[in-house]
Amino acid sequence: MTISWCGAVLAIVLAVAGMQFLETPIGLAPDADWMLSPLPWAWQHLLPLAADKVVGRLFLVGGVSVATALLFIKGIRWPKAAAMFLGLTACMVGAYFLGDASYQYVAARSIASVASSDLAQELRANSGRYNAWTFVCWWGGLAALALGVLMMAVALLVPGKALEDRL
Repeated sequence: MTISWCGAVLAIVLAVAGMQFLETPIGLAPDADWMLSPLPWAWQHLLPLAADKVVGRLFLVGGVSVATALLFIKGIRWPKAAAMFLGLTACMVGAYFLGDASYQYVAARSIASVASSDLAQELRANSGRYNAWTFVCWWGGLAALALGVLMMAVALLVPGKALEDRL
């Protein structure tokens, strides 16, 4: 997993740096679906997370939950509520990145008409860079979602006294 992350980050850095001495762009193959393994089957369910209305709500809920978590950490010392709101924030970040990964996947492969034709052409022209970004969004979103669920479980199951020193 760590090697895959390092490879994706390296692919993005090299693609963005624009290695001028190479004739072909650095990146991953446009049809490389092996690293996005569950995404080809799950994009239909995650694509609604990329809608403009949903993204705005994700940002709103995430911002409010961060502010509330800070209130419970700095002001009112209630660590269980702070952990719950931090978990909710991580879940919102995960949902955003999962929606972005499904949007990039669908737009780059022209599976559904979700993007403008200019964006679809750009994605196909620089497919390696966007495959690397889709990989980072997919696995980063899953990691953030898992962290959020764990934080919320901690808030529900761990006694408040044990959390006081941690937050």
